[in-house]
Amino acid sequence: MPCRALEFHAGRAGRHARITSYFLATNQDRSILSSYGTKFLADRPGGIVSTPRRRSKELAVATRDLATRKREKRRLFEQAGDRLKKSIPKNTLDAYKRDWGSFEAWCQEWGQSSMPASDATLVLYLTWMADQGYKPRTIERAVSGICFAHRQDKKRNPDGKTPKSPELKLHLRAIKRDLGMELAQAAPILAEDLTTIMRVMHKTEVLSMRDIRDKAALLVGWFGCLRRSEIAGLQRRDVVFGRDGLVVKLRSGKTQKDGAVVEVAVVPAENKLVCPVRALRELVDSHDEEHVFSKSMKEAILIDVAMPANQMRAIVLRWVKRAKLPEPPAGQSYSPHSLRAGSITSAAMRDLPDWRIMEHSRHKTFSVYAKYIRNARKFKGHPLAGIL
Repeated sequence: MPCRALEFHAGRAGRHARITSYFLATNQDRSILSSYGTKFLADRPGGIVSTPRRRSKELAVATRDLATRKREKRRLFEQAGDRLKKSIPKNTLDAYKRDWGSFEAWCQEWGQSSMPASDATLVLYLTWMADQGYKPRTIERAVSGICFAHRQDKKRNPDGKTPKSPELKLHLRAIKRDLGMELAQAAPILAEDLTTIMRVMHKTEVLSMRDIRDKAALLVGWFGCLRRSEIAGLQRRDVVFGRDGLVVKLRSGKTQKDGAVVEVAVVPAENKLVCPVRALRELVDSHDEEHVFSKSMKEAILIDVAMPANQMRAIVLRWVKRAKLPEPPAGQSYSPHSLRAGSITSAAMRDLPDWRIMEHSRHKTFSVYAKYIRNARKFKGHPLAGIL
């Protein structure tokens, strides 16, 4: 297809200038020259006529710049994807990964398509999970994990469509109603329980490195109302000792969606046996690593390896067993969350203002906070107490 030339004539003092710009036939060449045409003409005062050689040189420069922009665009997309992953807590991503792996294995066994999955396939899978005895919360999380995988896999699911029909929502609601939504709660480790654990721990004259780590993890977790991931993720830079106590900086957590750093005040205890400030100071002074808590292998401590969050469960259960704490009520069990639950419950038993407890525990809604105070106030101020 032949090129077209557009001529402009400008006269000044009897002088004429002819400026010719070529527009090629293909859309790509047109877009390239349109972006560079202004600069091309501005750099040539006097109306130098473009030649094929000059035009090819300009086109080569534009092509190189276009390739650079494509690489930069790809890099920015990758960076955006990494930031999106960081915006979701690691434990949630791990749970989604397990849920998606289980769903894929089930689809292969039952001859169903996992990506993209139809609403009928997902309804069938949820019915199977309910028959296998999975709890409603686990089934809900499985749905979230499957939908998350659909949004992330752009190759097999380029449209990003997720199963979300009204029938699916009704089916999920029916499962909740049939199975019941009673939550399995963590049994609280109250103040007297924590004191019992510390007394049992100090029956030996000299604490081992593992005992020093366990003591600091239990006390800081209890006094700071910390979750297990927050305890395990503490770095040396996040611990600030002061005259009034200890300040712990939480850089990532379950409720920190915007990446803001939250400072938690940890007060010292009058009883040196259960003082979190002393316990953490002893641990921090025992090694030079950036992480505060180190991983353990049986009786040994791997100083240069950070403690994973799931090891908090072994720590809590080990000392609950050694201290011979009372058996929890039906539907409850001891876990790392027992530290946070016991701390909040113990504070509520002292009749402290709810807003002050919520400020320390970092609860944003009263409905969620109310689940933590358990039976602390169930019988206090009962309207029928002493009526007969």
